[in-house]
Amino acid sequence: MKTSQFDYELPPELIAQRPATRRDESLLLLKRALGWQRAFYARQNVNPQRAARRDIAPETIAMLERACAPEIELYDYVKARFEATLAEEIAQRGDAFQRELAALRRANRRFELLRRVTHPIYDTRLWHIMRRTARNLSRLRD
Repeated sequence: MKTSQFDYELPPELIAQRPATRRDESLLLLKRALGWQRAFYARQNVNPQRAARRDIAPETIAMLERACAPEIELYDYVKARFEATLAEEIAQRGDAFQRELAALRRANRRFELLRRVTHPIYDTRLWHIMRRTARNLSRLRD
């Protein structure tokens, strides 16, 4: 395979702008596999004006599917592996997995709310003072 196969024009409105499906489940599996204490994210670059697939010309979709065939094949393979791993995890942990997933989603909602509230002061002098204070308080608790 040559890297030149991946060199093509892609209209910005066709670039994925939404989180991948099952992002929370993926994050929870990574958290457990890597031993992370905390795992949450803030959605960024979400485009509510993104064109719906039904609004894209069939020729454009066919061109994209041809151009992205290796990526689609890789995605399908990884998705199948993920679904199998997730099913195994749920079978082993049952309700505990669902409770941990619900807790992750609650924590993520709080994180997104905090991010929206603090965004106007992000990366200002006040922001860095607050971060340093929070870090110091966290060390005192440990």
